[in-house]
Amino acid sequence: MIDISKIISERLAVKLIIVDDSEVVCERLQQMIINIAGVESVALAHNAPDAITTITEAKPDVVILDICLPGPNGIEVLKDIRDKKLPIRVLMMTNYPYPQYREKCKGLGADYFFDKSAEIEKIPGVIMELAREKAEKTVKRTS
Repeated sequence: MIDISKIISERLAVKLIIVDDSEVVCERLQQMIINIAGVESVALAHNAPDAITTITEAKPDVVILDICLPGPNGIEVLKDIRDKKLPIRVLMMTNYPYPQYREKCKGLGADYFFDKSAEIEKIPGVIMELAREKAEKTVKRTS
């Protein structure tokens, strides 16, 4: 038997990936986000190649992306997302919130930019808002 409520909840849920080389940061963000209503999954990646593979396979709605990663950095991952024209909301974060990073990320199509040391607590609120927006759009399309 088809579980209609499961299908509906999967269509409404926000798929999310956290990309940061720090397992501590990933775990902290995961704990902050996992119980938000409307968030289906939280996948993790710790470097740019894994991030690109995970994004390609999981097709997330949202990526929380650290700028400083080993090897290619988060800005390169952002470029890859935008070059492929993926419909993903990207939240960039860094411990180095210099204006030039903020401008570069915004110029490349980042939707949000956070200072990890001072603004990480704002991320769950943004995720809640994005989940609400997705639910509203999905309901409008099915009405």
